[in-house]
Formats: sequence, structure tokens, C-alpha cells
Amino acid sequence: MEPRVSRAITEIDADLAIFYEARRKATIAEYSTDSGQGRTSAKRDLAQINKTIDALVDERNDATGEGGQTVSVRVDRGGI
Repeated sequence: MEPRVSRAITEIDADLAIFYEARRKATIAEYSTDSGQGRTSAKRDLAQINKTIDALVDERNDATGEGGQTVSVRVDRGGI
């Protein structure tokens, strides 16, 4: 298995901006337009957009070292 190379944070942020905008526009799940020269239809899958956003946020957290798990250790020194 090859080591995972992280992308630049600016690239991840750019992708996040695109998907946040897509989520804002996803109020209409499916629509079509007619330009007079042809009919175009588009479909937006809000669940898939949210899944992609979650994956990008995870990738950004990995790249920045944020969002990691907190480890707590309790040591009993045996009555000292």
C-alpha cells in the first residue's frame, strides 16, 4: 500500500467552498432548463454532497492535525 500524500490545504478549502455552494443551491433536487437550442436537465443529490463535505472536512483535519482524538490516561500510583 502506498503512503497517502495529502493535498495542499488551499486545494482542500477550494473543494470545500465548491461543495458548500452546491449544498446551498441544492434546494431543488432536480430541474431542467430550455435555452431554445436544447433542453438540459440536472440532478442534485444532497446526501452525496453532504457525504463529500464530510470527507473533505476529514481530509482537511488530517492535513492540519486538527480534529484528532483526545487520549486521557489515569495512573494509580498505589497510595503514594
